[in-house]
Amino acid sequence: MSHSPASGSRKNKLSLVLLSPSTSSSAGLWKADPSALGKQESGTSVYSSSSTTSSSWERERRFHSVKCEPPNSFTCFNGGECVRRELCDCSRFNATGSRCQTVYNTGAERDHICRTWGQYHFETFDGLYYYFSGMSTYVLVRKNELDEQSFSIQVHNDPECQSSPYSCKRSVSLFFSGDEEIKLSSEVTYRGLGVKLPQVIGNVHIQKLAGYILVRHQYAFTLAWDGISAVYIKMTPDYLSKTHGLCGNNNAVLQDDFVTSYGKLTEDIVEFVESWRENPPQGAPKEEDSFNYEPPCLMQSQGSLQKVYALCNTLLWPPFEQCHDYVSPLPFMASCTNDLCMSASDNATWCRALTEYARACAHAGKPLHRWRTHFQQCVITCDEQFTYNECINCCPVSCQQKTQCIDSELPCVDGCYCPDGLIYEDGLCVNPTECPCDYHGSFYKMGSVVHEECNNCTCIGGKWICTNLTCPAECSVSGDIHFMTFDGRKYTFQASCQYILAKSLTSGKFTVSLQNAPCGQNQDGSCIQTINLIINQDPKRQVTLTNSGDVLVYDQYKISLPYTDDSFEIRKLSSVFLQIKTHIGLQILYDREGLRLYLQADGQWKDDTVGLCGTFNGNMQDDFLSPAGVPESTPQLFGNSWKTSSACALEHDNSQVDPCDIHLQAASYAAEACSILTKEPFAPCYSYLSPVSYFEQCRKDTCKCGQICLCSALAHYAHQCRRYGVIIDFRAHVPECALSCEDTKEYSTCMSTCGQTCQALSMPETCSGDCVESCACLPGMYLNTKTEKCIQRNECPCYFQGIDYPPGENIITSLGKCHCRDGIMSCEDNNIVHNCPAGQIYVNCSDPQVNIELSRERTCENQLLNLTISAHLPCVSGCACPQGLVKHGDACFEPDECPCSWKGKEYFPGDKVISSCHTCVCQHGSFQCTFHPCPSMCTAYGDRHYRTFDGLTFDFVGACKVHLVKSTSETSFSVIIENINCFNTGIICRKYIFINVGKSFIIFEDETGNPSPSSYIEKLHIIHVWKAGFFTVVHFPLEHVTILWDQRTTIHIQTGPQWQV
Repeated sequence: MSHSPASGSRKNKLSLVLLSPSTSSSAGLWKADPSALGKQESGTSVYSSSSTTSSSWERERRFHSVKCEPPNSFTCFNGGECVRRELCDCSRFNATGSRCQTVYNTGAERDHICRTWGQYHFETFDGLYYYFSGMSTYVLVRKNELDEQSFSIQVHNDPECQSSPYSCKRSVSLFFSGDEEIKLSSEVTYRGLGVKLPQVIGNVHIQKLAGYILVRHQYAFTLAWDGISAVYIKMTPDYLSKTHGLCGNNNAVLQDDFVTSYGKLTEDIVEFVESWRENPPQGAPKEEDSFNYEPPCLMQSQGSLQKVYALCNTLLWPPFEQCHDYVSPLPFMASCTNDLCMSASDNATWCRALTEYARACAHAGKPLHRWRTHFQQCVITCDEQFTYNECINCCPVSCQQKTQCIDSELPCVDGCYCPDGLIYEDGLCVNPTECPCDYHGSFYKMGSVVHEECNNCTCIGGKWICTNLTCPAECSVSGDIHFMTFDGRKYTFQASCQYILAKSLTSGKFTVSLQNAPCGQNQDGSCIQTINLIINQDPKRQVTLTNSGDVLVYDQYKISLPYTDDSFEIRKLSSVFLQIKTHIGLQILYDREGLRLYLQADGQWKDDTVGLCGTFNGNMQDDFLSPAGVPESTPQLFGNSWKTSSACALEHDNSQVDPCDIHLQAASYAAEACSILTKEPFAPCYSYLSPVSYFEQCRKDTCKCGQICLCSALAHYAHQCRRYGVIIDFRAHVPECALSCEDTKEYSTCMSTCGQTCQALSMPETCSGDCVESCACLPGMYLNTKTEKCIQRNECPCYFQGIDYPPGENIITSLGKCHCRDGIMSCEDNNIVHNCPAGQIYVNCSDPQVNIELSRERTCENQLLNLTISAHLPCVSGCACPQGLVKHGDACFEPDECPCSWKGKEYFPGDKVISSCHTCVCQHGSFQCTFHPCPSMCTAYGDRHYRTFDGLTFDFVGACKVHLVKSTSETSFSVIIENINCFNTGIICRKYIFINVGKSFIIFEDETGNPSPSSYIEKLHIIHVWKAGFFTVVHFPLEHVTILWDQRTTIHIQTGPQWQV
């Protein structure tokens, strides 16, 4: 076996000196300078290295002889020539091996990329080129260790290929443990079906870029497939020395790449490649038909061969010469020779051979821009608006900003792409400012506006620019018994006592309490018994809802609905919900039959709530705040801390017990019935709200209490979806949950409650545009809330001054003679003189010419809330602002002159409120704010908890190193952490931390809090490290980065505003 130079010699520059055509037929048309490529001894080519000159080195580099059969025929590969019967001269391309069968790519910057192209050419991760004319399926890369995910990358050569290797059909298959084949050919297929790109399959992201298909595995590799014959693979650093197959073992050692599938190191390419041949999954192993491993140039005449050499020597001249120091041209001259011998030296094949070297240079970071302009036959013409680019970034700027670039990223690919400054989007090149915006899977063009709760978001340059209003929040209690706080934290607490659901933290303006009791066939569940709301701790301002449907005020008087006083507006909102509205921005929706309770709080209560509904401050982490002002660690401790009756026993944690393991007879029914949450009826909501946790809630509850809990869980998820504007009609697909409506009513998944009752015709009603599911009256009909029947409008009674009057009734009042007609009481004026404040006018509803719109309250507040005033509101005589003006206090304003209210103070148009993070100017009754960049902090604590710079909290459990922060700017900045499992107990006791800023890096790898000796500080780089209490502090003053580590599992990273995107 011949031996290769040590891997370190690959860094030596390749010196090529061109001479005039040689007279020696064995030397070829163009010869490399012997001083650069080797010296001749007795017909044998011996390498010479500037770094090694010993005779033992020369002996290692000798090329072993082989018989030339028949005599004087050409039996050597890669430009080698049979000097005599038993010897190959391999000096032309510095080839190695007994038949010149391999060529080393000695370029200093080839970047460990395995490539295969033109059906028969291969270059390993470590830079060993070889030719093999197999026509089967072969393993390029395989990783099959037990402790990590196994995968295999296979290439399918065309068994019918008889022409130019670039015209033959080739394809690639990827296999991952536990999954089915992903196949790349002219399209991408998965499980035998075509896949629309981009696509994510498990840990694999697949996209199209120019003419390539890019496959990124989240942890392992990046693969580029040109759609015809070429495959390029780059592994992550973690896979050094861990790969097998035709791409070699990726260990930076040239001598050991040819290891067979059964572990034998060989120089026999046939033995090596055949060991990695894959047989069909069915049937007997397929044998290569009369396979004969011979050089492709074997049958060429000397004249034809010299022409081939001359064409391939083009790679020695400009514009390719500038890349020689980084990527050796010799393997590509060898592959070019092999290609032209197989295809009659046509221009297309020659250009493709040159292209492969240009691609290798681009992969090494040295793209040969405009090389094609030197060879007119190689020029590629692109479609209109695209230009040809030798180096398109494999992670290009995109309108969606979602491309995940990993450590194994290929530098670039070639092809037709958008000119610099433009972005590729949906087949077109667009200016970045014209990018569409993605909103839950749907794309909106620039300038589009969507509504996100109470905020408006405008699409500008591919990003949503949103107003920053504080929106109302909702706390829910559903099923048996599951809570979701105002901030979205979900927990289960088997509450069977009386608890504070929510109360004002600072003002004591309200308290909502919840009384639960055991229920269910085995009394192993909890059900809502009563809900009590009290305002200002005043017994005369409280209301109680019971699970029997009764409504009590003052905690003792049963009332009929609808009911209105100066504190509450209580009504049956629909056939499903009972509603309590308050004048202080609280609303309760109670579905007593469906086991659901929703407490909604306006933005004014932000940062001012405590109780089982949490803190309403956007931070789920502190939702378990106890009355003592400290956070509790479990739902049981937290729930029991808000218990108001000492007579009840403390609830204990039984969340580990799955009800379906107790109620075995119901387990299969529950799983099947609840699975509808993961099927088509609910699918439109998935991009907004994952159904996973709701399915688990449904399954467990249904095992306990059957159909009632099933329908409650489905209705609860549908209600949450409705908050995102997604309407789900699940009852049509689940007959046992269908609502039975009376003859005059029909079921609607989203029925507006405004103006649907006879009482709404007479009494003012605040309409917010919300809708609920309900059995509602047919169009043109109105609900008589006394009889619960739908009637015509002319049959509606009039609700006037607290009394019901039948249609047609005439009464005499202080306003004059009044008549009930079409649900409205109209009164004649007695010509009383009315004095109104300056700027206001009196509206007389008895005047048939009066503009009724003037009588309906139009205020700055209504305008700000964008409330829709029902057209059915009764005309109310009194003082009002003239048309076009709105009221604020006792004054009338132009709509644009309305004052702004913030934290109890009023600001008039033009007034400014300035803080460190924003400047807000009052305009048109609301603040228009300019936000200034502020320092921000990211935190990781415990073994799984994270809080982003923007305040999003989430849990992630992982045993690998992860980037906590990684910069996207020119300044290098990253923080990598890894959980340390101490003493193999499974308990995470501290974190390994790697901090990199610029060229400096600091490592913390033990509990001392001191940097590791392996840390490196660049000269003149200013870094401060000190200890403060339990914390180690690392401060980079010039970069405005500070890291605090408690020497255990908590790390805080604070960055200055210049790091803000």
